[in-house]
Amino acid sequence: MAASSAEPTLEETIAQLDATLESTRDGIAVVTLDRRILRFNRQLADMFRLTPNDLEQRPPADIISDIAQQLEDSDAMRLRSDELWTNLSAEYLAQLRFKDGRVFERFVAPLRIGATIAGRVVSYRDITRAVTADRALRIAHDLNNALTAISGHAELALAALDAGAPARSDVEEIRRAASRAASITRQLLAFSRK
Repeated sequence: MAASSAEPTLEETIAQLDATLESTRDGIAVVTLDRRILRFNRQLADMFRLTPNDLEQRPPADIISDIAQQLEDSDAMRLRSDELWTNLSAEYLAQLRFKDGRVFERFVAPLRIGATIAGRVVSYRDITRAVTADRALRIAHDLNNALTAISGHAELALAALDAGAPARSDVEEIRRAASRAASITRQLLAFSRK
């Protein structure tokens, strides 16, 4: 049998799994039923501003407490962390919002070995950019709606004003400015959809 078709050794399989775990952009932890961190990738430590030593040696409750202190709603984080262990077969998806503006998506799923649930797999994805872009898109939509109202009222005012009315030039300038601003807003909206 050729060496390339041989079954990988346990050591090779573990090395491949470790390399796979380290190659993802997500922070990942494998947690046992007694809530010990069995495996994690470097990205997880970096995302939560912890050291690998913290994750390997500190009690899980202390790690959760440190992470919770970074969040806008630390009490909710602690309650949700306890909730994850009430129904081990359930999957959970939640957002964590940090005091410094970062936003992570947390996905928790059962760690299954055959038919047995042996713990939880927790992955964290930094969605800060997407959340920020979504917020900007909503603001641009709101601004566009306000500009549409301004333009509409300016048109109504122009229709009601005589051609020589002193306020006419001011209302025309309002309409032009609203039109320019609406054009910029449309460009922002188009750009944000790309």
